[in-house]
Amino acid sequence: MRPTKSLNNTRILEEEESLLSGPLPEQVASRQTRPCSFFSRYQKSAIVLKDVILLALAIPTLVTLGQHVADRARSTATQHSRQDTALPGCNCGTSVAQAVRLGCQYDTLAAAWLPPHCRDDELTALFDRSGDGPNGTWTYWSDVHHSTEIAVGDIGALADDPRHGRFYATYRWHMVHCFFYWRKAIRSQALGITLEDRFNTEKHAIHCSKMLDANRTIGAVSGVALNSNRWDP
Repeated sequence: MRPTKSLNNTRILEEEESLLSGPLPEQVASRQTRPCSFFSRYQKSAIVLKDVILLALAIPTLVTLGQHVADRARSTATQHSRQDTALPGCNCGTSVAQAVRLGCQYDTLAAAWLPPHCRDDELTALFDRSGDGPNGTWTYWSDVHHSTEIAVGDIGALADDPRHGRFYATYRWHMVHCFFYWRKAIRSQALGITLEDRFNTEKHAIHCSKMLDANRTIGAVSGVALNSNRWDP
């Protein structure tokens, strides 16, 4: 019986040594999770690489788009600049907005928008004090029957409606306008002011001379000009 017992003891010792010398449970678990951890890192790297590639491909497109937008902005600015600076004589463009950009102002004597070199502001101010209204003012109306008054500050906006934009005044307003333009023609030579082609013609002189024999009970009607380089009776 003793040999059998000794043999059993020997086997037990060998099994215990085998267990002690084997990997710990934590080590086994670590080995089992390593493939998963590696795969996770690989996935993250692949995602980052994909984003970098997409960004690299998008950059040229974004640069091209930005250049296109900048070129269009420069082109538009150039067109506006040319449009707002290349107008000869007493031309203030084709709209009130453009006239303002050009530095034009509404001139009551001319019933037109004029640039600085075509205006005689001192003479126009005197004209505004030569009316038949209170304190020498002029009264303006929006209808032929003189039933609805229109403020002087609103008359300039009529230029945006050349077909229907009209204001009405008295016969005296028309006559004084003619007299003052004879004065402006003389003053322009001394002051270096450009007299508008619209009024610097024999046609306008004949037009005004006919007013001397006109019916004084009939009022005057006028539009508002933006381009005073042409005759517009």
